[in-house]
Amino acid sequence: MKKQIITMIMLFFAITANAVITRSEAIDLVLNQILVDEVGSIDVYASYGLMEHDDSLFVYTGRTVSIPYLQNWVFFSNDYPMALWSHPCRYIFVNYEDGEHSIMDETCLPKDLKIDFEKISQITVDIERSPDLQNPPSSTRLDREENPNLHAIIISGDHIHDTDEIAFFNDVSSIYCTLLQYGFQSK
Repeated sequence: MKKQIITMIMLFFAITANAVITRSEAIDLVLNQILVDEVGSIDVYASYGLMEHDDSLFVYTGRTVSIPYLQNWVFFSNDYPMALWSHPCRYIFVNYEDGEHSIMDETCLPKDLKIDFEKISQITVDIERSPDLQNPPSSTRLDREENPNLHAIIISGDHIHDTDEIAFFNDVSSIYCTLLQYGFQSK
């Protein structure tokens, strides 16, 4: 009987010592524990396959992101999906061996986002944009007097993602409001 108990204990430790985290389990961990309070207000992407410690994860600026574990499930969180780049985003690495995770703050998306990643959670957005312009944060308010000698032309456009129209509107709106604060006239 004593041998059976010892054998069962050893078998238990052998099974748990070789535990691995599947892609589905990693996705569940990221969406339902790590980012649970932000789901619906950010876009989250999961790598299709494991990335190894010596693999290269390139961002659009040409830099590489360091991969912390020997084998990783990699997630990308676009924290401001309605804005264009560069803005805060995060890379989340889930250790394939034990589910430990680390988060790295970044300001640029992966170069091969559409090839190497699958969108697993998307911002909930009303496509109808508000006719009101978005004002920049109040901490940047300058409230200078209008100057009739200041003029600006704002040009914007491109199409990369389905939500670009909203992103461009928000960016142009922010630029416009900032110019007004620096004394440009609204006409």
